[in-house]
Amino acid sequence: MARTAPDGTNGTSHLCDAVSTLTLVERALAQVLISDDPALHPAVMDPAVRDWDPPMGTSIETMLEMLDQQCDDLADQVAAVHSPDWARQGHIADGEALTAIDLAHEAVRVGSANLTALERTLAGLS
Repeated sequence: MARTAPDGTNGTSHLCDAVSTLTLVERALAQVLISDDPALHPAVMDPAVRDWDPPMGTSIETMLEMLDQQCDDLADQVAAVHSPDWARQGHIADGEALTAIDLAHEAVRVGSANLTALERTLAGLS
């Protein structure tokens, strides 16, 4: 997982991106659900401004446990959203409005994109 593939990526970076981004999205969703039009960090929706470093000394096993826990926490939060609350809005620092459902979609996109990237990276190592 820590070996670098020919494209310059490694599994650890994909795990770190997934855990860190899903944590950020979960916090943003909580803000949107409890506050009126909160300002959210641009990294919530823009992969180009995400720059996560794995915590020093964190094992792959620990990162996988963190991912598992983060997915469970986010799934519980999503399951608890009442239908009218999916339309609640927040905004990115540049003013772009987004809804609770937009955040849920981004969480799914992040998970899918990182899984696909991880598969591609691991295939590049074989």
